[in-house]
Amino acid sequence: MRSDIVYSGRGQRTAVGPPCSVKISVEDLAGLLDRPDTGLLVLDVREPAELELCMLPGAVNVPLGELHLRLEEITIKLEELARIAEPCENGLHMVTVCASGNRSATAAELLSRQGWRVADLDGGMNAWQSFQCARRD
Repeated sequence: MRSDIVYSGRGQRTAVGPPCSVKISVEDLAGLLDRPDTGLLVLDVREPAELELCMLPGAVNVPLGELHLRLEEITIKLEELARIAEPCENGLHMVTVCASGNRSATAAELLSRQGWRVADLDGGMNAWQSFQCARRD
């Protein structure tokens, strides 16, 4: 176990240091998602109709407008991950995504104020889809 990750109350992982919100590249996120034991929650804050286009594997959909009402649900999901997966090596609890990165940045900021370490997918699903197309070529 890394020394910068601690476990507190009910198995919840907490990164040492202040909560934060940062950007994560599609390449870095892909690397994290390629590991089956990553205890990282991917939170898609797009509206349900937008999910038909593309969705990250294992992502949980909580539209931005509902986020403040569903914080307990997110906490439960993070606690479940803490019981079955290794802590994410970079101390992140979750990554927020949307279409272009605007709504997910808002979500990441709100969630970081709740005490979680959150990354926002730089460029959103638009960047993810471009990355996946380039990866296949």
